[in-house]
Amino acid sequence: LAGLYPPSGFQLWNKQILWQPVPMYSNSQDKTVVAFFCPKFMDERAKNRLIYEKEYAGNLTAIYNYIYEHSGVNLSTPFGMLSAWDTLIAEDTEGYKVPDWTKGIYPEPLADLVGKMYIAYVAGTNISTNLIIGLFYEELLGAMEAKVNGTLTPDRKMYFYSGHDTTIVTLQAALGIPKPDIIGLVKPGSAMLLELHQNLTTKEYYVQVLYIDGSAIDLEPDPMDIPNCSHPCGFDQLVDITKNYTVITNYTEACQI
Repeated sequence: LAGLYPPSGFQLWNKQILWQPVPMYSNSQDKTVVAFFCPKFMDERAKNRLIYEKEYAGNLTAIYNYIYEHSGVNLSTPFGMLSAWDTLIAEDTEGYKVPDWTKGIYPEPLADLVGKMYIAYVAGTNISTNLIIGLFYEELLGAMEAKVNGTLTPDRKMYFYSGHDTTIVTLQAALGIPKPDIIGLVKPGSAMLLELHQNLTTKEYYVQVLYIDGSAIDLEPDPMDIPNCSHPCGFDQLVDITKNYTVITNYTEACQI
């Protein structure tokens, strides 16, 4: 938003800081965070967590011990490791110098473990993926379908959504991207773009997916292939291959264990 609305005139309160506050108003419930209040999702996450901790037990213990030996901070869970990662990546992204001792774990192997943790916790199964991204994904497809049918009101050309790293991770999973290829470690400022295009010759609609890595210098969007879909991916084909993520009619019922 700072880039979209640079201050000018009386809004320029500091010539060294080209920023002004931009108010945001929510007109609907956050369709992804709501999953963390969903018993079924939390049950799935607990199962996925056990699998993750068992598979990477040795790696996690090594990270915990290393951090304790060098900082005195006792971390004993993946969430503790995540806190350490968030602290270091925030400092690094903002141009601050991270402690020299962190070179033994940052960015690797910490980045790899945290990325795998995100994938396991929120996209470990189709059920957990659907409970996080299903409602939001259905809204996305609904807007595209209305655009295709000429019923979108108001007839916008673009929608912006402020999401979370979990949004991007589970959206990739919903599109069918295999777990080894999912970008689990979403850098600050990253984004996924779903573009609806029309072939002017055939009049058919297709979807292109792009990813912007917030840590990239040029911030250029990179194409993302949608598995099991032709290139370009036809809109109707996309709807068909992702139909399992648009089936929640009653979220409260879907959350029951």
